[in-house]
This record gives sequence, C-alpha cells and structure tokens, in this order.
Amino acid sequence: MHHIRPACVADFPVLMERILASFSDGSPTHPPFDIIYPDVIRRDAACMPEWLLVESDGEIAAGLQLVPRPLVIAGEIELKAAGLGQVFCYPPFRRRGYMSELLVAVNEKMAADGIAAGFLGGDRLRYGRYGWETAGNAREVGISGRLVPGLDSNGKWWQPRRWDGNVEDVPRMAAAYARLPYRAVRSAAEFARVMQRPGQAIWFADTDGEFAYVSLTGNSIAEYAGDAAALDRIIRYLAPRMGLHAYLPPDAAESALEQLLVRYAGRVSVTSADMVRVVSVARVLNSYQPMLERRLAGWSGAFSLAIADSAEAVALRGDGRRVRVELVTADAGRPAELTLDRRDLARLLFGPCFPPLPPGLAEHEVVRRVFPLPLYWPPLSRV
Repeated sequence: MHHIRPACVADFPVLMERILASFSDGSPTHPPFDIIYPDVIRRDAACMPEWLLVESDGEIAAGLQLVPRPLVIAGEIELKAAGLGQVFCYPPFRRRGYMSELLVAVNEKMAADGIAAGFLGGDRLRYGRYGWETAGNAREVGISGRLVPGLDSNGKWWQPRRWDGNVEDVPRMAAAYARLPYRAVRSAAEFARVMQRPGQAIWFADTDGEFAYVSLTGNSIAEYAGDAAALDRIIRYLAPRMGLHAYLPPDAAESALEQLLVRYAGRVSVTSADMVRVVSVARVLNSYQPMLERRLAGWSGAFSLAIADSAEAVALRGDGRRVRVELVTADAGRPAELTLDRRDLARLLFGPCFPPLPPGLAEHEVVRRVFPLPLYWPPLSRV
C-alpha cells in the first residue's frame, strides 16, 4: 500500500539519505542536497511541508519539493510562482508509477495554492507529458577578457574585494538586489541563506559612493546588483582574468547593469528561461494587467483563450480605455477563439518561440500586440 503525504520535520534524516542515494545511483560524487541548497532545504516546520512524499509500506519511496518563488517581472509585475525541485525515486521503488502520481499531485497542489506558473529544470520529454514546456526568455552573453579593458575609467588598476562571509555586508547587498527589475522576492533571512550556497565567489566594489556585487559560480555570473559604475569596475577586474558568462533578463525593463554587460559581450543570444507550466491562464494574465493595459492601449473588442485540458478559459475585453481579464467557463457549444494545451499555451504566453496557431490567429490584434510576455527565472532562485 502507498499514499502521498506532505513531509514533516521528523522525516528529514531519512529524506536526505534517500534523495542523496537516488541521485548518487547515477552520480556517485553528488553532494548532499541540504549542503547545495541551504536556503530551501532546512529541517524546520516552515520548509518541510513543501515536500510531497510517496510513502510505501511505511517507507519513504519518492518525493519532490515545491518551493514558493514569487517573482517581480520588469519592475511592475508580481507573479505568484513556484519552483519544483529535488524530484527523486529511491531505487528499490522504481518502475511502480510513483513519480507519475507525484507529478499529478503537485500540479493539483499548485492549482489549489493559487500558483499562476511553475518552473523546473529538467528533461522536456519527461515533464512535457504533465504540461511543462520550455518557455520564457533570457539573453545569454559571453564576455571575452580580450574585449574588456583591465584599467578602470580613470586609467588605473583597481581590485574589488572578495566577500569573506561577514554578515554586516548582507543588508547592503540585499538592498541592491531589491532594486533589480527582475528578481525573486526574498526576505532578509532568505537572502542571507542564498548567499551561503556553496560554490559562489562573491565580489564587491564599494568606492566613491558606488556599490555593486557579483556572485560567480565558475566563470558564470549567477547574480549581480548595485550601481553600474561599481559593476563596471568588477567586470574590468574579472573578465581579463577568466572571461565571463551570464544570463540576462529580457529587455522589457533593461537597466544600466544589463546595458553594461551587453556592451562588453562578444556573443549575445536568446535562450529559454526554463521549463514552465501555466497553472492558471487567468492568474497569469491578471498578474500582467499593467502590461496588458499598455500593449492594448486604445483597443476595443473581446478575445477568449482556453486551456484544452481544463474547464478554465479567460476573456480579454477592451473598451478603448481599459482592458479587463474575466474568468469564464470553457463551453463546448461556444468554443474560445483560441484553445491550446498547456505546453503550447506556455509558448504563446512567454515565447521565445510561438506554437503553431490556427489560420489567421497569429495575426489577431491581441495575439500580435500582447505576446510574448516577459518571463525570467533568476539563476540563484532555482531549486
């Protein structure tokens, strides 16, 4: 007999042992998960209920974690999102369908919890069957040290400071992070724990009233925030020594920081944010209401959009001044103008590549003016 249940604090030791054993089965040097993610994997009453476990004959057989990840998009959109991670099945319990049951259950939980969209990093073929699709967009840049002058703007050599873990530095870092137009919402405690993720080298520039920090993982910029002049000094120090790689958010609310990194880039390309599942199209579009108002300024009319495997449908209605998002019930007798499965819906809403659409709908005024919407999942917010 087996059933699915949330985890509790008492499960922690066995859960950590089982998940590590599951991943070590294919990667014998895999580090413990509570070491990798000190910000999201903790033995406390706040964290443990985020886990869904399959218990089989009294043993933990499989599990996953659904981590709340509210996002700020383009400085104005607040999106209630969640990240799915730590998906495992303990080897003795494989090939029993437990993982399929868990993925169905977590999708139901996201809907019940009011989540608009979910994120995960994983295999598209595996998770696509449950409504997940590669979507969203980011810019990928490569910065060659040959293209970046090592001297600062005053023609002097300058070396930033590497963070030694001093907690007195954290509030200033958190304040700089909170000004980013694309970010995951973090409390002060969460910010400090994220900075404790292993493998990071955090560099500061703090001079002449300008402050910035950069978190490096290898030669990849995992996070950056602060003043552009201070970030410039950090990049001028680091890039000639190692070359840099970074993911940047969409340019819908580009700041001086992104402009600086793009200016130094020898290579720029567009990539997806990651795997996305649209839990509720109504919640997504309501979250993006300020952007809808701008993109459909002056529009009058109605446009309906439905999810193929759901009773949920929405109608966008404009009167030339305002745009409303109305939740309606999908009606087989009066089908929506556009009905898509969740995977194609993610591609339509967020790009970077549109799905095939029925004739004429790709040029519909609403489709043409509204989509894709910007969506970005910051690297240090992944779980």
